[in-house]
Amino acid sequence: MNPYISLVYLRTMPVVLLSTDFQNKIEDTIRLARRYEAEANRLKVNAEGALLGALGLASWTPPEPVAYQKPLSTIQSSKRMDAEHFDPRHLYAEEVIARRSYEHLRDLAEFVSSGPAWPSSSFTTPDDPDGTPFARIRNCKPGKIEVENLDRLLPAGIAKFKSGMARAGDIAIGMDGIRWFYAGTLDGDAYINQRVSWVRLNDDAPSPGYVQLVLNSPLGQAQLLRRMTIAQTVGHITLDDIRSIKIPVLNDAEMANISNAVEDSEKSNAQAALLLEAAKRAVEIAIEDGEPAALTFLDEVEGAD
Repeated sequence: MNPYISLVYLRTMPVVLLSTDFQNKIEDTIRLARRYEAEANRLKVNAEGALLGALGLASWTPPEPVAYQKPLSTIQSSKRMDAEHFDPRHLYAEEVIARRSYEHLRDLAEFVSSGPAWPSSSFTTPDDPDGTPFARIRNCKPGKIEVENLDRLLPAGIAKFKSGMARAGDIAIGMDGIRWFYAGTLDGDAYINQRVSWVRLNDDAPSPGYVQLVLNSPLGQAQLLRRMTIAQTVGHITLDDIRSIKIPVLNDAEMANISNAVEDSEKSNAQAALLLEAAKRAVEIAIEDGEPAALTFLDEVEGAD
């Protein structure tokens, strides 16, 4: 059974009434956080636009065919019968990259691996001081994966496996999904769960931010969606699917520009998260220690920006 809070209970929850000035301060902090979120999204869109523009796809609109067909001989030779594999949108995206300079991800990476099937008895909560962070599929989202917010593994569970540990800058890609197989970059050390691909790039490879952007872009997702297989309602990709992804190689200036935009976007998102958490904590401080203490806390957080 999924936990839930009934509407009846929500209607009876007491809400503390703080001063109007304090409420306005909290609102200002939240508005500032939303501006950081908007800036992060703008930078991400610009970075993806720069990637598509460098590939001559600045005004590209993926085709949306009502139906499409392939000869039986093509289906037989490919050993695939699923519609996603022959979707013109996915085919065109891969063909565009193939006409330009690219590297397969396997040639840019020191390794592409995955984690073991950690037993659920090993899981604990993010605030357990005895646990070690580990990344699950649900943590694989575009941007930074903040290890301090991950669930954790108990030492006894870790001892059962001889699994390596991912480190800051490694890329984690969810291997189960339907319309996406998103990639995120770890900001610290963490173990990796099963059905999560763990990619460590070579020292001379493009930056993790650039590779992550390609994987999360329509060009990267099209390649992964072409390769996925579907069991019931969930799509699956393999480590070999990920290793075979084509990563466009642009000139150094173009890739640096995209990498910088991705990094700035991640910083803006981090600042937004910090401010939203600070607003929540400030309300708690106001209830526990009074509004002056809460306002001092907020000023310190915003002054550190």
